[in-house]
Amino acid sequence: MRVVLVDDERAARGAMKRRLHAFPEFTVIAEASDGFEAIAVINSQQPELVFLDVQMPLLSGFEVLPYLKHKPMIVFCSAHDQYAVQAFEEHALDYLLKPVDAERLAKCLARVQRERNHRALIRLAARHLEKVVCHAGGDNRAIWISEVRNFRKVGRYAELTTDEGKSYLTDLTMDYLQTNLDDRFFRVNRSLILRKDCIDGYRMKRSGSATLTTDDGETVPLSKSRIKLFRVWFHEHTISD
Repeated sequence: MRVVLVDDERAARGAMKRRLHAFPEFTVIAEASDGFEAIAVINSQQPELVFLDVQMPLLSGFEVLPYLKHKPMIVFCSAHDQYAVQAFEEHALDYLLKPVDAERLAKCLARVQRERNHRALIRLAARHLEKVVCHAGGDNRAIWISEVRNFRKVGRYAELTTDEGKSYLTDLTMDYLQTNLDDRFFRVNRSLILRKDCIDGYRMKRSGSATLTTDDGETVPLSKSRIKLFRVWFHEHTISD
């Protein structure tokens, strides 16, 4: 499970990170030291879980929430208990008092896992895209998602390429596709969504950037903001036919 730590105290972030090492199913993908950084990191990295400090300079943990486009599970952390009621009013999953001991953290993470399973059931009930309506020679036709290799941004909309190498335009946007495609697909940058089994591998560069190689020899840049999320997806998700 992808985790972001938000706390203005480096020592507190370090302590939580060490505690989480005992729970290998939880991976810290990013940290933030203030509210502004938290908003940017959470919206770009799209974690499943955020440990969010309450008292921070300029923006409190509560003041961060309205600006989150992505809605992860939130666990508030504070050295004081007077914010607990407000935390649960904001639909926080839990409220931890610092310093957090191992037993209390274990109970919190068990609650997180139960909530994650509940959300997964809800997602299963919601149908992903199975077909895409495309334009073909003045007519419309439906393409099965299972036949699509990739989607590329063309103007405001997208063009898909099938396993047979044919390309079709669709009126769906890349943002819509990113939200409604299943886990076989990943948006590697602003202009391209790839199916996982079309990716041969990826290479990290010393600059911190990365590139992907597709099974037909294409080299594709991977957005820096999505590298950590991509690596988790690429190594954890499997393709279901």
